[in-house]
Amino acid sequence: MAQLTDAQLMADRSKFLKNSTTVGITCVPFSGGQPKGGVEDGPVEMVRFGILDQIQGMGYSVELSENMDKYRTMQPAHDPPIGKLKNPRYVSMAARRVAEQVQAHCSQGRLAVTLGGDHSIAMGTLVGSSAVYGDDLCVVWIDAHADINTPSSTDSGNLHGCPLSFVLGLCDESDVPADSPFAWVKPCIRQSRLVYIGLRDVDAGEKAILRKHNIKAF
Repeated sequence: MAQLTDAQLMADRSKFLKNSTTVGITCVPFSGGQPKGGVEDGPVEMVRFGILDQIQGMGYSVELSENMDKYRTMQPAHDPPIGKLKNPRYVSMAARRVAEQVQAHCSQGRLAVTLGGDHSIAMGTLVGSSAVYGDDLCVVWIDAHADINTPSSTDSGNLHGCPLSFVLGLCDESDVPADSPFAWVKPCIRQSRLVYIGLRDVDAGEKAILRKHNIKAF
């Protein structure tokens, strides 16, 4: 009897993926959510070192989102801070594009994978996924950092530490007024649908948020 590939096993077990033997990959060469260069090279380097071959070797076909270079060229010429937040317009534009591309993969029933890039782009991954899966979507966040600061609680103003606060609806109206670049991000993940694994470096403000909302961490 022929051994099933990982893709075939996933297809047999998947309740939500209509096209579960295809991986839809969104490459996001983006570093605007934090000040250090290098993370924008992540997608190209992962491809160069064979991640697509490895995925195909597991029995999946691969569909790539188009025009990943747009993430590098879409940066506004003028993007001053809003309150504490740095590069807010650029981060919002990139996250919105990620959301559109991830939603397109999910709507086709593919297993959506985002290759970044700094963690501010997770906002887009989650918004795009939730647009298709709604309340069935759960988030297992495996990270040393909680990335749940709000625009008020962040000390650094770097948006790579804030994506979850936006999608969980933790931001006050003063954090995201009607004219905010992030006004398009609506709460789309229930707090009870989020769990953490591996936290070790959590800001004081984030600890208070996790306790207040009883968000589980292991």
